[in-house]
Amino acid sequence: MLTVLAHEAPRLLATLRSRPFQRAGVVVSTASSAPELVARAQSLRPRVVIVVAGLVAASGLDELARQLRVRTAGSSTLLLVVPGQKLDAVRNPTLYDGLVSLDHPERALARALEPLVGAPQRARARTTVHLPALLRVPGQRAIAGVAVDVSASGACALLEAAPPADQPFELRLSRPDGRQVELEARALRMAACAHGWWRVAMRFLGITLDRLRCLYDLALWDLERTEAGPVIRLHGEISEGTLLAPVLARLPEVPRIDLSDVTRVDAAGVRRWIELLKWIPSDLALALECIPIPLARQMARLPAMTRQCRVESAYLPFHCTACAVMLEDLVTPNDAALVRLCPHCGADLAGDPALLGWLAQRRP
Repeated sequence: MLTVLAHEAPRLLATLRSRPFQRAGVVVSTASSAPELVARAQSLRPRVVIVVAGLVAASGLDELARQLRVRTAGSSTLLLVVPGQKLDAVRNPTLYDGLVSLDHPERALARALEPLVGAPQRARARTTVHLPALLRVPGQRAIAGVAVDVSASGACALLEAAPPADQPFELRLSRPDGRQVELEARALRMAACAHGWWRVAMRFLGITLDRLRCLYDLALWDLERTEAGPVIRLHGEISEGTLLAPVLARLPEVPRIDLSDVTRVDAAGVRRWIELLKWIPSDLALALECIPIPLARQMARLPAMTRQCRVESAYLPFHCTACAVMLEDLVTPNDAALVRLCPHCGADLAGDPALLGWLAQRRP
């Protein structure tokens, strides 16, 4: 069940009370004025509070948002509904966890509320990660570990000891570069592993869109220090929901991206990637390394995906016609024309002519 407190706007309420939202477990309460919205938010403590900009004076929107934040102690997700395409009229969008246009309320609200509904199919869409994890209960020793996958509704982690009986607990996930997010969670299943470790599946409690964005940002990328210098390593898939703005902010400082852990880029992800490249400063040459085969095929077909980029290396497919061995090798533009031998029979390996030609053309 997802409790929602909203302004009394007929089109908004009709959307929230439609059959798809009811099936998703959305329960709606209403308020007719800003003071009533604040009072009901404090008493009901809903998961989501929705403010309609047209029902509040523009000068009072920011103050209303601050009051709602204080009265709910940050436990509610705050959405702002803006009539028409007037999102640029919002003075301080950072006060809200999401902005929704009433031009397409069904689609916009579904996208905004989806991470909070907890549908079973979304809970299975987990992202494989390796994030340092720290489980904390007040007055007890913190338990260290590593998260092995995360989703919008929960995570699975390997911990040095079993979680204490006192629950819920605080779970802190972090990256070595200092980024971190703290989430309230509860253990669902535990199993003892080798060498005293415990595998724990847990569910997040009261997660907001702001913390969810931080969680996905942690899962998407990390900053590594290598012998050749710092590099940004991307993980998982790049899709419509992928936020690349934090990566863009680091590129002037670290203009190298390692793509070896990218598992998939769909059509929406391609658009996201091309938009990222459009915002790169004109005097910055972005280095791409360890490009996986599926992404290399897309880049070979779409030159816009490597605009203002320097391709340093890519994984390319090879096969041996003598013993039918299939393998992949990390190839640089300078050695794309080299002959490779089968590690099993010693015969020449055949590569993909289109990919080898594309990479050879990237020679500086």
